[in-house]
Amino acid sequence: MIVIVGHGPSVLSGLGDLIDTHTVIRLKRGLLETHERRHWGSRTDYLCARSPRFNHGHFPFWLYDSPTWDAYFARFSDLKPTTGLCAVFCVIDRLAPNEIGLIGFDRLLDPEHGETGKWNQPGAFMHDSHAEHECLHSLGVRIFDLRGADG
Repeated sequence: MIVIVGHGPSVLSGLGDLIDTHTVIRLKRGLLETHERRHWGSRTDYLCARSPRFNHGHFPFWLYDSPTWDAYFARFSDLKPTTGLCAVFCVIDRLAPNEIGLIGFDRLLDPEHGETGKWNQPGAFMHDSHAEHECLHSLGVRIFDLRGADG
């Protein structure tokens, strides 16, 4: 399975050893020294971001820039997709998996109850977690929530 590790609070679930048994995609800055390995794991196979400023040459870097996926997502929302959903698009394009495991994707997997944090603060660029959730489940790939329930 391919596992994408997000930054939502559900990543703090003690599943680091499980994460490390799969191909691991991390977002933006990747694994930081402050991340406890028992939660975050220690493996990084690819790093994915929407900006080249996050490419520091330590891992294979996927820069999301896909007019095709942008047009696909526009069917669901006028807002831009989060880096997490963009990482899912990149995984589908580059690795063509049958299933993708997600952890730390609280808003994407459960837009009604997931932690919303800074994205709902006044003046912040808003993402549409309901549209992202709908888009995610339209992709024809099994999405697996590593915490144990299908997303």
